[in-house]
Amino acid sequence: MHGRCLYYSAIVAPNAGLASYPEWFPVILHVHQEEIPFGTTEYAEQSAETQLELFPTLLQTEAAQPGPVTKRRPTDGEVEAIRKAAGKRWEYGIEMNPFQRPGQRPVPTKLPNVPNGFTVRVVGK
Repeated sequence: MHGRCLYYSAIVAPNAGLASYPEWFPVILHVHQEEIPFGTTEYAEQSAETQLELFPTLLQTEAAQPGPVTKRRPTDGEVEAIRKAAGKRWEYGIEMNPFQRPGQRPVPTKLPNVPNGFTVRVVGK
């Protein structure tokens, strides 16, 4: 897809659990390759931090050995794009979501755990 006209301007994934579901891994790689603005929300700040630790690992893994993360053989252009993305210094961000649903989720934890409680900037400003 690198270099083609894209028909979307951003991806938003509320409470997606990016680090918990491997189905998100190809999406994470793609948005980094194409620099597509992407944001998500998380229930807990700790979960958001775990996601931010995952992104560079995914990029480096796919750059070192193309194909294991996406489970398919990437084209030469995709390999070049992922290696470029893996070498870039990304600035991720976590913030409290001012539009969260108020109130603690009924889970056995003492940590703040709120639907859409924290925003995570994956790619974009």
